Amino acid sequence: MLKSYSIPSQKDDYEAVLGLVKWCSDTYTSLKKHSDSIKKVSEYKPEKNMKILPKCIIPEEILRRQLREVEKF
Repeated sequence: MLKSYSIPSQKDDYEAVLGLVKWCSDTYTSLKKHSDSIKKVSEYKPEKNMKILPKCIIPEEILRRQLREVEKF
């Protein structure tokens, strides 16, 4: 329901967010030499952070076992 109230994303929106992240990263690089309290922008990169499967994904062997049990039933 809330989707009907939202404005669809435009390509410009993504470019603006990427520009903001780049600006934050560049600013961090220039400011980090002045203070240790400057924090780096954290970026979530799923392909790097995917060491283990999310809890919402059923492992393949468990899924197959459940499907066999349903078929038998």
